[in-house]
Amino acid sequence: MSEELIARLERVAAKFDKGGDDGGEPPSVSAHSDLLKGPVHAFIEASNKFAETKKIAVWTEKAFNHEHLVIQAAVVCAKPDEKDFTKLVDPIVKVMDESGGLPPKGDFFNHFKAVSEVFQACGWVMQPGPKQAITTQAEGSQLYTNKIKMWAKDKPDPTKTDHQAWVKALTDLTAAWGEYAGEYHKSGIVWKFKGANALEFKAGASPAGGAAKAEGKKSVDERLEAIAIKLERAAAKLNKGGDDGESAAVAEYKAFYAANVEAFLAAVNKFPELKQLADWTKTAFDHLGKVINASAHCKKPTDQDFGNYVKPIADILESAGKTDNRSPFFNHQKAYAEGIQALGWVMQPGPGAFIKGQHEAAQLYLNKILMSSKDKPDPEKTNHREFVAKFKALLDAMETYAKEHHKMGLAWAPQGKKTLADFK
Repeated sequence: MSEELIARLERVAAKFDKGGDDGGEPPSVSAHSDLLKGPVHAFIEASNKFAETKKIAVWTEKAFNHEHLVIQAAVVCAKPDEKDFTKLVDPIVKVMDESGGLPPKGDFFNHFKAVSEVFQACGWVMQPGPKQAITTQAEGSQLYTNKIKMWAKDKPDPTKTDHQAWVKALTDLTAAWGEYAGEYHKSGIVWKFKGANALEFKAGASPAGGAAKAEGKKSVDERLEAIAIKLERAAAKLNKGGDDGESAAVAEYKAFYAANVEAFLAAVNKFPELKQLADWTKTAFDHLGKVINASAHCKKPTDQDFGNYVKPIADILESAGKTDNRSPFFNHQKAYAEGIQALGWVMQPGPGAFIKGQHEAAQLYLNKILMSSKDKPDPEKTNHREFVAKFKALLDAMETYAKEHHKMGLAWAPQGKKTLADFK
């Protein structure tokens, strides 16, 4: 089996196995380790084949090793001020400056011009939108990599093959690098709130050259076994709690319903005056379960078909907004009216933020319930507090669920063979 194919399998396994290694390593760090061991190491090896590009190999190892250290530091350190951050990333900036200098004349002019473009993307750690920064610089390097391929196509082997392999290794690196940044640092590096001083962080970076070479010395069987373990672990996560091969999103929704929806219903049902809220809750969350189940089996519906399918939920959201300001349960109605709007997350992107916003809107009325009930006798006082606690827990759990399984909104089965009208 070729080194290239094994490296591809390792990258795929890394994408599925986002929970970190057995030592509890954060996903952003373990995925970057895989980047170092795969595409970065492959490009270093390709650059070391030519005496003229060994300097590029040194730059690559230095820049990506220090990038790894910055990513490790962000997990445990507070965001440094501008002055300290400049010190922290200085080794990366030096590579950017050195690689941007005047390239040597001769057959390797275009190699140095290509990497001078690519290494400017190392600045992604200092700005938002990192994937775009990497993609833009990769596109800038294509003029020079195309020239290399044109120049090498008539050369004898192994010269031709080695130069083509160098271009491919650089292209693979920028593609994997962009995917990594887009997956784990979508809006830029995120630092730990109230963490340690980043300049005092001493954890060693996983070396792109040294450790990666050690990784490369592992036998094919050892590397394939590691891949199998990651994929098996990912498969277990996808199928946890699911019956008959149901998706993790469906299985986790059932668990959410049992733990949080039913607990809230029990709290609401202690007040006969709030029976309507209990009925709405059961109907809305039962139907939400059907929508989530349908999304796992059906292709994406038209806006009109989807609107018709979620109408039972939309009707409840509208009805809940009609409160009675003369009722002694007015604050319960208002808190519910604001909070239950969070169910609208199925109809838009960014569900986590939307649910959180509705939760915050409900908080004013939940606080009023707590204030108005604090002098009531038990069990009345306890029952009101239970209503507040269970409703807050319901909204918190729904936010967590949506962030975990529907981060960008409800997703449909690309190869779904059923339409919503046919789904039962």
